[in-house]
Amino acid sequence: MAPKALSLNFLCTLSTFLTANALPLNTPLLPEYDYIVVGGGAAGLTVANRLSEDSSVTVLVLEAGPADNGESGVEIPAFMGSEVGTRYDWNLSTVPQTYLDGTPRAIPQGHALGGGTIINGMLWNRGGQGDYADWEALGNPGWSWEDMLPYFMRSETFTPPASQQLDSQYYMEPDMGVHGTTGPVNVSYSNWRYNETIPLYEALSALGVPTAEDVNDGTAGITYLPLDLDPVTQTRSTARKAYYDSAASRSNLYVSTGQTVTRVLFEGQVGAEGTAGGQQNGAGSAAVTNGIFGLPPIATPSVRRRDVLHQGHTLAANSSCNSPNLHAIGVEYAPDGAATRMNVTARREVIISGGSIHSPQLLQLSGVGPQDLLSRLGVPVVNNLAGVGFNLQDHYMIDTYTPYNTSEYILPTRLSTDPSWNATAAADYYANATGPWCLGSPDGDAFPSLPSIVDGNTSIADLAAAQSAGDYLAAGLDPTIVAGYTAQQALLVNALRDENRGVYELLNNNAGTMTLSNMRPFSRGSVQISTTDPFTPPAIDPRYGSNPIDIQVLLATLHFNERIITHPAMASLNPVQTVPQAGASDDTLLQLLKTGLRTEYHVSGTCAMMPQELGGVVDSNLLVYGTTNLRVVDASIFPLLPAAHLQAVVYGVAEKAADIIRSAPVTSGSCGPSNGTSPVRPGSTTAASASTFSLPIPSPQSSSNSSGSGLAPSGLAPSGLASSGLASSGPAPSGLGSGLGSGLGSGLGLGSGLGSSGKGSSPKAASLSALVSSALASAASVPASKASGGSGIAGITGGSPASAGVAQATLPPMPAVVTVTKYIAPGAPNGEESSNASTEAPTASAPGSPASSSGAEGCCGCKPEERWDQKWVVAKAKSDFSKLFGFVDPYFVAGN
Repeated sequence: MAPKALSLNFLCTLSTFLTANALPLNTPLLPEYDYIVVGGGAAGLTVANRLSEDSSVTVLVLEAGPADNGESGVEIPAFMGSEVGTRYDWNLSTVPQTYLDGTPRAIPQGHALGGGTIINGMLWNRGGQGDYADWEALGNPGWSWEDMLPYFMRSETFTPPASQQLDSQYYMEPDMGVHGTTGPVNVSYSNWRYNETIPLYEALSALGVPTAEDVNDGTAGITYLPLDLDPVTQTRSTARKAYYDSAASRSNLYVSTGQTVTRVLFEGQVGAEGTAGGQQNGAGSAAVTNGIFGLPPIATPSVRRRDVLHQGHTLAANSSCNSPNLHAIGVEYAPDGAATRMNVTARREVIISGGSIHSPQLLQLSGVGPQDLLSRLGVPVVNNLAGVGFNLQDHYMIDTYTPYNTSEYILPTRLSTDPSWNATAAADYYANATGPWCLGSPDGDAFPSLPSIVDGNTSIADLAAAQSAGDYLAAGLDPTIVAGYTAQQALLVNALRDENRGVYELLNNNAGTMTLSNMRPFSRGSVQISTTDPFTPPAIDPRYGSNPIDIQVLLATLHFNERIITHPAMASLNPVQTVPQAGASDDTLLQLLKTGLRTEYHVSGTCAMMPQELGGVVDSNLLVYGTTNLRVVDASIFPLLPAAHLQAVVYGVAEKAADIIRSAPVTSGSCGPSNGTSPVRPGSTTAASASTFSLPIPSPQSSSNSSGSGLAPSGLAPSGLASSGLASSGPAPSGLGSGLGSGLGSGLGLGSGLGSSGKGSSPKAASLSALVSSALASAASVPASKASGGSGIAGITGGSPASAGVAQATLPPMPAVVTVTKYIAPGAPNGEESSNASTEAPTASAPGSPASSSGAEGCCGCKPEERWDQKWVVAKAKSDFSKLFGFVDPYFVAGN
């Protein structure tokens, strides 16, 4: 037989074998797995993929959302953001933001296999090196930039831009020494550029903002960000494509969609109502009796059931579990609130990867969280862990609108105003993977430092340094949470002073909208359950603007933005200052901030990786304090937000987590030899034993010698394959060895201690006890009246603190052109103006507004009927996203 024929025969045999052993989505579940991963987003799928590389273990992923179907809004870059507000979005909103204008904000979150990577803006960066030095300084050895870089690289297959001459105009000079070439996620640049970016870069450079040719080396400045983009097909490279479809042939990897995990179950406690293993035959609620090739059902092994905790039941009289540490033995789950709850057992570990909103919600529902909150709602407290749900941070942003009045440049809005142009763009995309459909409108980015935009003025940083612990935190916080913030505050002040660390992000959409986002938020919020119903969203309160430093920084960015727009380098664009108008007063700008500030989709920090004495929830191995085998792996563990988009950071964190988990000893549970302690009972508490920490603290240095850095997560990315998990039409991403038949498509004075180059070494080690003692003492000295915070706006004005589209047969329609006629939507909060292109607005005054809300901090205890109208939330989320990524004049979109 000829070698070529032999090779072809071998490949066909291999393909048949792999296909026959592949597990399609929603294969009937076994009653027991080695690892259970809660959440199939970027973090969850990364961990599941890496753990299932070991064929001797079994891994289950339970994802609440559906699998996507390769919709154009998922696959094609030009349509990015169009799936916000759909079934791929949780469609969440905050409580009314009392430090702004008293209205809620939409919080888009991915609700699909692939998580936020289905609906995000595709931008890819990691943050600065100093950001990770800060992580280490907060008690997390092994999480420096040097430690994280190999994991960032492991996650990606990076393809540099093709044209060196063209790319130098866009400041794209990648450093291949910091990029991976064999990872699951395709990272590359679009085949299309909007040349409005060039005069913007010239203006920024002339105003003193440095260039960062490759921001992914941990520096900051002017940059052109790569995307999670297949360089050949010019389609999104999502977590589903990268980490699930490439591993779908593994017979030890089970993924079930449409399943919400309602509780974590702990050993030594009884009364579970659900059936172990899903159903008696081991099938989950979305049972599939035959695979897509008509294979017989998976056989269910006989596995001994364990007793598990159920709310309201007590320990069995013969329980011998005496350890103070909880041992997770599985989870309870259901497809919806009306369905029977089912249980599945974990032999080794449970990994929660539900994201920064749902991970703390799940812990709280499981009895792990602040005792006062859980007791008030009747949730049995099994682990009084004060930090769960607190430390919420978000990059929040303001849109400015300065339309370009020029015929010299092609604007992205032409796609929605010129049908002929759009048809040509579609044809180019489908035929050659070229043209404007290869790019969503935002490109051209910058991460300027605070000194660079205020000409070295230190007044904002001085004000931040003068704040006392708890000045602008919520009332009644546990002292450990205040102590943690005190430690963070010192690091944030250093970042404000550092000329090498980005303080805000400028996102340019090439049509005149520039979005300014605060990268160093001082405000802190929370996620708290308001009911024991796991299908009711928790109360989300970012407390935007509660710390006046955030508003001061954003005021500075607005003033700097006017300098950019009026710079001679921008003259060819003929920008027309519209929002805000030229020469607007600070009072006018403050009003704009109060009404226009919103999320940049980077909620994080609610299960912080910090010492428990500082309000931490997980240790540096991502283990939940007080447990033996329960970990959290997602953006909720970030102790401080990096100055970046989140997805690249989340992938890196998850890659590191997988190594941590694989190297961990297998725990047999907490029921061992008696140590004289009492068993854990529903309603009782378990405190983690005292630990000794070693805290890396930088040597004191002048701010001029410390550099900026930071983990920059990029938003989450999309996915787009058939719901079976074996996409039949999507092209395989290049550079990925995905496996045949898998259907690819995919005050303390802490300094940063970094050199002036921005790349220095990790901080030196020192005892954490001094930091903890100082922070706790500072927190304890805060009067209750002062800890209640105040109006952030008043504070700054002198008041008291307070996939592959190539083979697609039909052309998806472009979003409709928005008419500029405006009206006041009936029932829209505070008479907010809305575009007539928005979806239906509420028809009655919005319940839960400040007039009807109880408590200054919003509706933490709202009843469901007091929440904002869901249709308004969806419309608001869509309009917000369209300002960044849409094709319409953003000022006339609902919401501004």
